[in-house]
Amino acid sequence: AAGASDSKLPDMQAGWEQMCSNVMAGLSGLNMVYEAAGMHASLLGFCHESLILGDDIIGQALRCLKGIEVTDDTLAIEAMREVCLGGPGHYLGVGETLARMETDYVYPFHGDRTSPKEWDENDKPDLIAGARARKEAMLAGAIVQAVAECLAGIVYVNAIQPGHPAIFGTWPFVVDLRTGAMSIGSGEQALLTAGCAQMHQFYGLPGGAAAGASDSKLPDMQAGWEQMCSNVMAGLSGLNMVYEAAGMHASLLGFCHESLILGDDIIGQALRCLKGIEVTDDTLAIEAMREVCMGGPGHYLGVGETLARMETDYVYPFHGDRTSPKEWDENGKPDLIEGARKRKEEMLSGISQAALDPVLDRALRAQFPIKL
Repeated sequence: AAGASDSKLPDMQAGWEQMCSNVMAGLSGLNMVYEAAGMHASLLGFCHESLILGDDIIGQALRCLKGIEVTDDTLAIEAMREVCLGGPGHYLGVGETLARMETDYVYPFHGDRTSPKEWDENDKPDLIAGARARKEAMLAGAIVQAVAECLAGIVYVNAIQPGHPAIFGTWPFVVDLRTGAMSIGSGEQALLTAGCAQMHQFYGLPGGAAAGASDSKLPDMQAGWEQMCSNVMAGLSGLNMVYEAAGMHASLLGFCHESLILGDDIIGQALRCLKGIEVTDDTLAIEAMREVCMGGPGHYLGVGETLARMETDYVYPFHGDRTSPKEWDENGKPDLIEGARKRKEEMLSGISQAALDPVLDRALRAQFPIKL
């Protein structure tokens, strides 16, 4: 089973939970995925709108599974030379770009990748309402160019001061070739980040790349699946530093405090995937299985091994909802975003925990209108 959610609604929590398990299932080589889309409330609920949006989630998960094809054609060294040395400075009109539009990219059917201006002019379309009513080209070449540029930067830094600390910060981004809009929430962007992380390790250099941002203008289900997809891919690829890991929307043109707060759950679950599964005699717990299955109560809830692993093997969401549908209803059907908004107000209304030198603090406050 993968692709199901504990959330009762097709919201941001559903997006990150469904994407997380679908990507992990695909990368692990699972042949058949049960509950891949539409399932909510810990399998006690089903949502047609979520099933429809699952088209985009599974499409991006499969795109991550496909990987980046590395051939002379996809590296496109000659195209780079023409564009960078004597061309227009961009790849939008290059033949290789156009040829790769349909082979290298997966375009969302429901997810929104318009600019904030277009989104506003289009009357701020609602993702769920749309479901209810009914990706820079040549990825391998983009990584090659980003790595080449950063290597040149490392040489430049060391020419000025040998051995000076530096971060290998590769920042190749994806453009939706249908519109020219940046698509940082795409599966291709997750692949670029993962590929860059592998190149950082190849050279043995501390590196950073972008992950965890969304093309969505709101902290909705699209934001959930896009932020989780790239964060998980970045972590599993061994990235040292993740830029834009939480709170970033509208292809980096927007920022949301509520989304930043919910990112606590997203990054927590991504890090749990990165930790993996510990396999030892203790974690296999063969004797516990024998006791429970052969002569015990038929469940593991009261077994010592279960209780001992509660705090070491599991990450519990701070904001995400895992109650039963009955409890959720009795609790007034709590809204994920409203909960994050209340948490934001609590944090901003409290006393700042910043530990700056008092002299520096006074100097900064005298120069800038700091409100915290």
